[in-house]
Amino acid sequence: MTRCRTRTLRAFTLVELLLVILIVGLLLGILLPTLAGARERARRLKDSTHVRAIAQAMTVWAGNNAGAYPLPSRLDLADATVSKGSNPPFVKDNLANILSVLIYNEVLTVEQCRSPLEMNTNIQVDFLFERASPQKAVRPEAAVWDPGFCGFPGEQNSYTGVGLGRRDPNVGNVSYAIMPPHGARIERFAGSFDPRAVVAGTRGPRFIGQPGEWTLAPGPTGSGSNTLKFFPPKTEWRGHAAMGDGSVELLTRADPEEIPITFSAATGGVARDRAYGDNIFVNENDLTGDQLSESVPGDQRNALISIFGNVTVSQNHAGMTLFRD
Repeated sequence: MTRCRTRTLRAFTLVELLLVILIVGLLLGILLPTLAGARERARRLKDSTHVRAIAQAMTVWAGNNAGAYPLPSRLDLADATVSKGSNPPFVKDNLANILSVLIYNEVLTVEQCRSPLEMNTNIQVDFLFERASPQKAVRPEAAVWDPGFCGFPGEQNSYTGVGLGRRDPNVGNVSYAIMPPHGARIERFAGSFDPRAVVAGTRGPRFIGQPGEWTLAPGPTGSGSNTLKFFPPKTEWRGHAAMGDGSVELLTRADPEEIPITFSAATGGVARDRAYGDNIFVNENDLTGDQLSESVPGDQRNALISIFGNVTVSQNHAGMTLFRD
């Protein structure tokens, strides 16, 4: 006699299903913050590599050009890229043109000009960058950079209407700040290998006050700035800075002790002959420490980085627009 064996299939009970769902939920609750933290750390690491890439591109250029960083005014003497009109050549020396020269010569990429931490949706990668015969140039076949590359949203070069059109005037293509090569700072716009010289970095907000006592300015460009959202806490500025020696540091304040400055004729409560941290987003008077105009660099030589454009002539000095958001 053959015996038939039957197998009884047992389904999950409702209690067992709920228990599995609970365990999966607990695991997700543990893992998701860890994964989110890892992703954020990766984005910050990538941000530091972008800052390094800009500084290295400028250093490479300097190594091939007698130690000088790229100055569009010296490269476009024939006005083939943009026409300066009746203005001095230095009106061509804005951040967008400087970085465009590096991209055009393939020592920098358009992707490296936008931070992975970027919070401003109007700052985008310029995927339409033209590395040969840029159509926005006066004479495309003789151009030495693509003038369609834009430094910040709303930037409009004002010195002539020829060869200056941006691809999209409402969109900027740069997240990072560099030292403006105007006024006395033109002397420092060169490879120095100085570990205290700031070459490029995460852009910053507006500050008010005096050396040793800087505070965020009120409003959307200061205490409400997008730049405070790049690194926690969101009530203070933190960011990456590339130094002249090629190192990249995460600064926890805009006036770090690693970049000292001493004022020989200090006033307004600032002590003479005392070292302060040099605020890299403030145009300080080299003698007194007083805060000067952001848009007119003048004869100062202290550390300053910014996103700058719309260069004009003002009282025999370069005047410019500084982008804050």
